[in-house]
Amino acid sequence: MLHVTNGGTMNNGHGVIGYDPGSLGNVTVDGSDSNWINSGYLSVGVSGKGTLSVTDGAVVSNSWGSIGFYSGSIGVVAVDGIGSTWTNSSNLSVGDSGSGILNINGGGAVSATSVSINSQSLLAIDVGNSSLLNVGNGSGTLTNNGVVRVIAGAGPIADATYSPISAKTWDGSGVYQIVGGTWDGTEHEFTVSGVQSGTSGTMETLDLASMQRLLIADSGVGNTGWSLGASFLHKTGDHTDLDFTATVITGGTLDGLVALLDSGESVKGAWDFIVAGDGYTSGDPVYLSFDISAGYSRNDLQVWHFDGTDWTEFDAMDLTYDGTYASFTVTGFSGYAVSAVPEPGTLALLIAAALGPLAWVRKKRQDR
Repeated sequence: MLHVTNGGTMNNGHGVIGYDPGSLGNVTVDGSDSNWINSGYLSVGVSGKGTLSVTDGAVVSNSWGSIGFYSGSIGVVAVDGIGSTWTNSSNLSVGDSGSGILNINGGGAVSATSVSINSQSLLAIDVGNSSLLNVGNGSGTLTNNGVVRVIAGAGPIADATYSPISAKTWDGSGVYQIVGGTWDGTEHEFTVSGVQSGTSGTMETLDLASMQRLLIADSGVGNTGWSLGASFLHKTGDHTDLDFTATVITGGTLDGLVALLDSGESVKGAWDFIVAGDGYTSGDPVYLSFDISAGYSRNDLQVWHFDGTDWTEFDAMDLTYDGTYASFTVTGFSGYAVSAVPEPGTLALLIAAALGPLAWVRKKRQDR
């Protein structure tokens, strides 16, 4: 594990994460003015598994880049937050001979002279805060033989348009999954869907040909005040109706999650889901946006999964936080929750307001 944080700088020649078969490497570059500078190439997942997180304004740079280099390797890269950048001065392969995932969220930016995505790999871009893949300053080639997924969560304004990928030439036989909006394949523009409103415990039906976003509120008697956004794949054809029910989790099930939390940590939303209808196929990506309000950092958020019996930590590889919504993708349904620890300054104000000036200790959740 390598952490470059708090304005630190790492300089080296070539960079590799997850070099040997069976190895596991993890690098986090976090915070404004934090830099990882590779004068040579950067490969995330060479023969093993490698993960790279570039968050909260950090910068990573190198010559050519790869995610999932050799056959059997796995590479996962997340570039999240305004000012977070990954600059490849040459080409970038998302899946070379292995499997790669590149998530660009929350205003993050990735650049390369050309970008290729192999048949085992995924490029996902959340358009919120104008996240961007810049291919050759708009004059390069994007070759998609895998999956490109363009997403709008609960935050973007309905009918807003985005150009999340800047490229001149678009090649390949891969697919484009459009979640929470529609895609103009000629202009390469994404238009954000409108929003249908619903309430906890009530089934809502969406025609995914015309509407791809829901906003569910818990507003009944004894309500929690929680709300949740859900964004779905745009679909066309004869079978586009989707039935979706989101119900807040309370009682003993919620108590079981609370018992797992650290001191000062609280549940910001816990929901159980049922999805059906001709417009939904098992395994379809659904983008969930938990309204957790302001005052948190992405690094202080934890996603949880409930399988009907136990709560476990959920590895939300594309987790992003826009100051209101914590959003991530799921491809299966039961229960999900988000917990959070306020930033130190926010927590101090809350304690001072409630209890007066007391000494306090904050136990921060360790990196996972």
